[in-house]
Amino acid sequence: MLRKLFVVLMALTITLIGTAPVFAKAPDAASAGAVYIMSNAASGNQVLAYSRAADGSLDYLGSFDTGGKGSGIGLTVPPDPLGSQNSIIVTPESEWVFVVNAGSNEISSFAVTSGGLSLADRVSSGGNYPVSLAYRDGLLYVLNAAGDGNITGFKVSPKGHLMPLAGSTRSLNAATPANGAQPQILESPAEVGFSPDGRFLVITDKGGVSGKGLIHVFKVDDGRPNKNAVNTQTDGAVPFDFAFDRYGHLVVVDASTGSVTAYSIGRNGSLRVKSVAFTGQAATCWIASNGRYLFTDNTGSGTLSGFQSSASGSLTPLTANSIVGVTGAGTLPLDMGVSHDGRFVYSLETGAGAIGVFKVNASGTLTSLGTGGSYAPVSGFQGIAVR
Repeated sequence: MLRKLFVVLMALTITLIGTAPVFAKAPDAASAGAVYIMSNAASGNQVLAYSRAADGSLDYLGSFDTGGKGSGIGLTVPPDPLGSQNSIIVTPESEWVFVVNAGSNEISSFAVTSGGLSLADRVSSGGNYPVSLAYRDGLLYVLNAAGDGNITGFKVSPKGHLMPLAGSTRSLNAATPANGAQPQILESPAEVGFSPDGRFLVITDKGGVSGKGLIHVFKVDDGRPNKNAVNTQTDGAVPFDFAFDRYGHLVVVDASTGSVTAYSIGRNGSLRVKSVAFTGQAATCWIASNGRYLFTDNTGSGTLSGFQSSASGSLTPLTANSIVGVTGAGTLPLDMGVSHDGRFVYSLETGAGAIGVFKVNASGTLTSLGTGGSYAPVSGFQGIAVR
């Protein structure tokens, strides 16, 4: 399965990199929100910001330096150097944007302004190769993916400064092999996230080389994880990213099997499988929820799948073949995000160098509204945050 996944992703990598020019546009006072993506450039990381209109369309606001360095193009899988979800996030109140700098082992924080973003702070991530972020109630956690891997917490000040939270760092004992300056991203940890009630921190560890995919669950007390996690080995080899449904179930996608698995979390952090569904698509790696439906990006197939969950934890495909949207062959849809009102889905189409824009229909199917943005295809771009 690992070899098949690797071959699929490598075969779809676009080698001719080009981009159309992008011009800044003044922000619209009637803007409904924004979309942010990350250049992840090794020469200097930037956030590209777009205002989001009420009809879902995007207008370019500008690029904003993080002050740190990205990883550049992937060494294991060129389009996907971080192998993660939530490398850039926006807080629920749309006040702050946080972004990883994997090449310089740092995190940057930005204040959201009418004209885009204003850099507030840049600090060490407390480990090597930060790839994912989680925020809740003034606390920010980062997942560092290289080597043994760890999670580390920070307090966010009213001015956006990031202050290390004493006693918050926890090793994942991942022992991820290196691939040059980057970790082997088919093996490395992929995402950190808070449970909806804030009682747990969840981390997926792909395990595509060792064949031992793991989900780590730390119980959280006073903002800090317990000393030891409850570790669950998954049936699939590559548990990639996750989201939570409206009932609080942890829903994890597995890239090697194209599966979507719903778990309940016990009081001590133990996981119980509630149901498993399949996309039938290649390289299902990313997942997002609009509260009512769950959507996945299927990188190898250029499609999006949709599922509905239930209070019992069952997952039901929204169509006969699970497909609810199409980005197209060679578009390599990676990370994805949903607008805060749940009406639009945005997909980072790395192969096309664009952001796919989709309207969510009442049935959960997606209507393509075209694309927005323009950036160099397969150049290291990662992450998408939507408000």
